[in-house]
Amino acid sequence: MQIRYEPSGRPYPKGYDEPIFVIRYCGANPQPDISPFVSIDIPPLDNPPLDEVWRIPGASIERETIGDAQVARAPALLAGYVTISQTPDSSLNEISQMMYERIFGLIGKAGYPHLLRVWNSIPRINDEEDGLERYRSFCVGRSAGFANGVISLSPPPAASAVGSVGSRVQAVFIAAKNPGKHIENPRQISAYNYPPEYGPKSPLFSRATLQTWEETETLFVSGTASVIGHATAHHDDASRQLQATMRNMEILAETASFSMRDLETLKIYLRNPSDLSMVRSRLQSAYGWVSSIYLQADICRANLLIEIEATLTRPRSS
Repeated sequence: MQIRYEPSGRPYPKGYDEPIFVIRYCGANPQPDISPFVSIDIPPLDNPPLDEVWRIPGASIERETIGDAQVARAPALLAGYVTISQTPDSSLNEISQMMYERIFGLIGKAGYPHLLRVWNSIPRINDEEDGLERYRSFCVGRSAGFANGVISLSPPPAASAVGSVGSRVQAVFIAAKNPGKHIENPRQISAYNYPPEYGPKSPLFSRATLQTWEETETLFVSGTASVIGHATAHHDDASRQLQATMRNMEILAETASFSMRDLETLKIYLRNPSDLSMVRSRLQSAYGWVSSIYLQADICRANLLIEIEATLTRPRSS
């Protein structure tokens, strides 16, 4: 599987180079979700904006729209997208549970039971709802969705959860017929083992997932931030948070026996657009060969300023 960030608005041909998904970050101006296009309610910071393009060159792709979901099947994987709008009489807890039950139903029915990676977009992620921060409410609903899912996932897949605008709760995901290997960072407590101070239910994600394909291996690195142990490091200091985040990514790569020279993509979420110049300069200096995209999003903790996710790829081990 290939992920690339390409200039938005170009045509995407059918056939050998046909994308599985084309994800467009549209902020408050969503576009129609017509396969292969998916519109995510997170504002872009790149100018001109970029598309996130998923491909498996040469693979045949079957597409289907099922109610509030899109799925695209290739022999090696299932890509999916679910969106549910939150109304005044619904809670994020309920919607998150519904969304994950929907995901498990889709991957189970399609015969791709191993969830590898999920990208969650949550409106007003740091606001309070019914006495609980909305991210923590999301975690409660996600946990219930996992518990009710027909498929056992232990440990959970790699994932990200960041803030968005509007009212839509959105999830994009990848599942496979064969299981991945979930990776943890030795200088961080596993998120699913966080202490109760982080909410009634711990966040259900692994720090990374390693998947082996026919010819290559991909390391999907979850949303990574300035967290050491379980605590946020370097409050209110974007530069030092960036340094700690980069080190966490390096440790994850080392733990999975990857080199940072295997790094292929970076997706960078910034709480404050004013940090864009500093962050872009530092990352280009360190990883100038990498395909990257910059987005404006609140992070799952109000004291985090930066979150970065990544993919690394290498030839399949013999």
